[in-house]
Amino acid sequence: MVFRELKETGKTIASAPKEFLMATLLVGEILVFGGCASIMRSGMPNSEQFSEQKSGTSMEKLKQIIEKYPGTLRAANAYHDMGIIYFYDKHDPWAAIECFDKILEINPRNQLALFNRGLLYTNIYLGGFFIAWDDAEWSFKRLIELNPNDPKMHDQLAEFYDKTYYPKKAEEQYKIAKELEDLQKTFKKNK
Repeated sequence: MVFRELKETGKTIASAPKEFLMATLLVGEILVFGGCASIMRSGMPNSEQFSEQKSGTSMEKLKQIIEKYPGTLRAANAYHDMGIIYFYDKHDPWAAIECFDKILEINPRNQLALFNRGLLYTNIYLGGFFIAWDDAEWSFKRLIELNPNDPKMHDQLAEFYDKTYYPKKAEEQYKIAKELEDLQKTFKKNK
């Protein structure tokens, strides 16, 4: 949503007010600074605060939770925390992706894991590992399969196509997102 709004007004991220950017980050929208998207952190505003709040939870403790409760929501949550720690604290996107993949083994419909997986593969692709493009696209398309009438999901795929230089595909998804938004506004108005 952020990219489309900035694109429609002709503004850049640098010209957006700081309060707008922080509020957007807090609700988990994608922001790109220098080609690197911010992964969704369940409401955590920055990695420093995340690390401070998670400092008491070691990787060892998370692994114990996974071993004690395999295949459960608790294990999925532990994998999520591990993925965030691998990405932000250990700077290991591949290990983070493995964690998000484990979540999808537990629950193939986990949207947060799909979203974070897609963002990580996008960043890896933009870093020159071109094999990651298919994995990123699959993650965002899967989000649309789970939420076909949600304009935000189409926006995410459009933003992915925008960042990976597929403007025609991006425009198609932006158009679908706009149509869905308009339809939702009409529906709410007629309620």
